[in-house]
This record gives sequence, structure tokens and C-alpha cells, in this order.
Amino acid sequence: MAVSQAGEPEKETILITLKDALQHLGSEDLVDLTDPLKDDVPKGYLMFQLGLNYTEEEKYNEALKVLSAFIEKFPVHENVQQAKSLLASIHKKSVYSRYTIGCLLPLSGPYKIYGNRALTAVELALNQFSANNSGPSIKVIIKDTASDPAKAEMAVKELYDENVAAIIGPFITAESAATAAQNKGIPIIALTQKDNITRIGDYVFRNFFTPGKQVETLVSFVVDALGVKKFAILYPDEKYGTTFMNLFWDQVIAHGGSVVGVESYNPTHTDFADPIKKLVGLYYKVPEDLKIPDLAADEQESNESVTDSTTDPLMASPGEDDENIETEENEKPEAIVDFDAIFIPDAPTKAGLVIPQLAFYDVTDTYLLGTNLWHSDRLITMARRYVQGAVVPDGFFAEDASENVKNFVGIYQKVFDQKPGFIEAVTYDTAMILFQMVSRPDIRFRSTLKNELERLTDFQGVTGLTSFDNEGDVRKRLYLLQIKGNRFFQLEHGSPK
Repeated sequence: MAVSQAGEPEKETILITLKDALQHLGSEDLVDLTDPLKDDVPKGYLMFQLGLNYTEEEKYNEALKVLSAFIEKFPVHENVQQAKSLLASIHKKSVYSRYTIGCLLPLSGPYKIYGNRALTAVELALNQFSANNSGPSIKVIIKDTASDPAKAEMAVKELYDENVAAIIGPFITAESAATAAQNKGIPIIALTQKDNITRIGDYVFRNFFTPGKQVETLVSFVVDALGVKKFAILYPDEKYGTTFMNLFWDQVIAHGGSVVGVESYNPTHTDFADPIKKLVGLYYKVPEDLKIPDLAADEQESNESVTDSTTDPLMASPGEDDENIETEENEKPEAIVDFDAIFIPDAPTKAGLVIPQLAFYDVTDTYLLGTNLWHSDRLITMARRYVQGAVVPDGFFAEDASENVKNFVGIYQKVFDQKPGFIEAVTYDTAMILFQMVSRPDIRFRSTLKNELERLTDFQGVTGLTSFDNEGDVRKRLYLLQIKGNRFFQLEHGSPK
């Protein structure tokens, strides 16, 4: 209104004030102000500022539409040349192979077994997607990281030069790869448990469950569904065990429970008697001053002058004293099991040695809790009798009755002649998420792909429903499994077998 009513000298001053004010407005405010205006001078400034905002926010599709409309409506506007430069810059950013995905895996080195397992899943996903979609063919460029951070970083740069739309992986060298991908503006979905990986930047996502998520799922179920309040922790004195011990302890406290015993053991040992005995009060002798007085002995001492058939050794039955002495010598202290569940974060081969020794020291009738490493037939083979009822979390269950999982497992077994595990399943899901997104005609920029990953809601994969939170970390419900007989069974939350 001020511009329309002002004379020329005043109009210039008003426009300077207007342009300065527009720089402080967000995109939503600019849209609200632009829509009702006619195609006059103020609307031109508003449209240009909106296009500039969208460009800075990496919303390139929106920026293209607004800037193109601005140039068309106001061809002689003072900001037209700047708008054309922005359009040229945006078009340059869109120069990448929309249907090409990079994949970083450790195909050599100490973790090659995991990399090659993941590779089979990528190959299967590509085959399945191509067979069921008539759009442009998807291409996957595989790079071997050899579990070397420098090689992973170099591989990202090579994938950038090869114009990939996004990157799957890696496992071990996620930090260096994610940093390089963030710097290049390439969306990357890392398959790693590494702490704070998604805080590197907004182009970094994670599709992998963390130790914290495992423990949170496990403790929540045991406390809420089973009513357990008192816990013990028996853990290997190494990084894996210490990490899970601390996380578990924190979660128990957060859920209103208590940890009444914590003991560590040497991970290289096979005899765990000492830490188990410490846990149940059998390791240390009770000091004399803490023993409960023998009331019968005191009474006998105070009446030692009285002699009758019960105190006169000559009147005792033959062998009676010897029998009493023998009974006293054979008496053993009882284990003090003041907890209802015990958590043992270790591999199945070691847990299979620990658990039978717990039973030997009368640690029975307690829930056995482990990590996803326990989801192994090896554990049942080693300790079947003693491991019944054990509860473990995991990110995938091949025996899930859902059609999605059954189809995946059936096809994978047919092609590779073995059953898939979590590594194969989560890699398959990650590949499918990206294959579907890059095939959408409305996704023309890496930034748009990144934005769509942020908005992903309940992707139905073989590892369950997948979404990403506002930091790029996966939101996914883990499986809870229980051992019964010689098999693992899926637990419904609140329904222990």
C-alpha cells in the first residue's frame, strides 16, 4: 500500500526498507505474503527472495519453480540476472546419474565375511526390483573399503565423480565415509552401530540397530511384561561387555528397577566359578563377628553343670556324636540369589559355557537375558537344558510368519542356498528404500532425495517398519525372541512363552 501511494522519491526509500525486511523472513512467511499480491513490484521482490531462500535450503525443485515464474513475470526486474545465475547453479547440482547407487562394503580385510554377506543382499534386491519395475534400470557401483578409513573416504570421492545419487554402507569405516559424503552432498545410509554417526550432518542416515536400542527393548519388555525388578549382570571384561553392562544398568534404573549384583569375568577363561560365587555370596567366608550365635551351644554352656541322659556322653547312643560331626562338616552355604533376571552380554560360544555353570551354583528359576549375539543355534547346542526361556532382542527373525519375510527368506535360500541373517536383511531393505526413491520422477536432486529420506514413514521391509527420526537415525521396533526347546520363538510384547 505504501509503494502504491508513494511518489517517486519516497517509493525508492520504501523499496529499500522492503528489500531489507524480506531478508529476515522465512519461506513460509514469504509464501503467505506472495500469494494474495497482484503481479506488481513488491511481488517481484517477494518471489525472488523466496527462490533465494529455497536455494539456500537446498529445496531445488521449489526454487526452480519460483525462480522460473519470477523471470517470466518480471523479465526486466533488477534481480533477473541473479535469478538466472541461481537457476544455472541449480541445474549444475542436478547433474548426477539419478538411477545409479554407490555401495561401500568391506569385501577384503578382517570383516570381509560381513561385506560379502551384504553384497548378496544388494544383488538380490537389484534383481528383485528390476524384475518388478518397468522404469529405467538401476545401476549399483560396488567399492571395497577393506575396512580402511582412508580407502572408504577415497571410495566416496570416486563415487561422487561417477555421479551416484546415494550410497549404501559402509559397516566398519562409517565415520570417514559419512564425513566425505556429507561434504559432497551425497545421501548415505550407513550400516553401523557407531555412536553419533548421524550427527555428522543432514545427509547421513543410519539403518542399523544400536546397543542402546537392544538394551532399551529388552529391559522395557522384562520390566513391563514380566514384572522383573531386580537384576544381576555378569559380563566379560572387554569393550563389548563393558558397553552393554553400562547401558543395561542405566536402562534398569530408568525403568524403575534395581541392579543388585554386578560381576565381570576374564573373556579368555572357561571357568567362571569365582565371579558366579561372588554374585551369589559363596566366594567370601562370613566373618566370625557377623555369624549368628549358636543359641543351642550357649544354652548348653550355661547349664554345663547339669548332667542327664542328654548331656552325659556315656548315655549317648553309639555313633551319635560322629554322625553330628559329619553332618556339620558336609553342610554347604546356600547361594543367595536375590535377583529375578541375569544379563550376560557375550557371544554364544562363551555364554554356552557360562550358563551351565550358573545352574551348578543354584542360579536357577531366573530369566536369562542376552544380546542379539545369542540368536544362534550354537547357544542351544551348547546349553540347551540350561538356556530354556532365555530372552534376546534382534533386528531380524527368519521364521517370522509374515509374507514379506517368508518370501525374502525363500528366495534368498533358493538363490544362495543358505538362510539370511540380519546383515543380509537390513542391507536388502536399505537397497530397496533407495531403489524405490531414485525411481520416482519427482526426485531430481540429491537434496530432494535427502528430504524424502527424512520424511520416510513406515517403509515395509523384511526387518519391519522403517522410518528415520529428525537426526537421521532409524526408528524400528526390534524382535524379541525366546528359546523354547531347540528353537527360537517370537515373543509378542507382553506375552512371554
